[in-house]
Amino acid sequence: MNLKDLIALQKSIYDGYVNMARNVLGMYIIAIGWIVTSDNAREFLGQHGMIKISCSIVVLLILAIQLTILTMTMLQSDNLYLSIDRSKFSIDATSSEPQNHDQVSIEIFHIKPHYLLISGTLVSSLAILLSFMIWQLGNCNK
Repeated sequence: MNLKDLIALQKSIYDGYVNMARNVLGMYIIAIGWIVTSDNAREFLGQHGMIKISCSIVVLLILAIQLTILTMTMLQSDNLYLSIDRSKFSIDATSSEPQNHDQVSIEIFHIKPHYLLISGTLVSSLAILLSFMIWQLGNCNK
């Protein structure tokens, strides 16, 4: 496998991570909007306690699965980043322009732990908010 293929693989992993994080955030925002705007949904969930509990549990289970997938994707990116032998591909800061471009590409598409911290915090916050909103249905007056 040559360096261009490894960079393409790293980019593919990065694109998958970003796509997953955006889709998860969008899913929670849509679900929160649905709970806020739909009187029928609030009334239905408020009247059926077991469904309300099940929905809250499912939201938290989905959160756990999504955080696991995001973590595994970050680890996959990290393993690929570490496995690229810079001496084999003669990548260093003093090399010619194409190699510097390759070095920059490798760095850009490497998923760093703070990416997981930021996206995990956003996803967790929205999932907990949604779960809390579902749990509180029927407990407040109209």
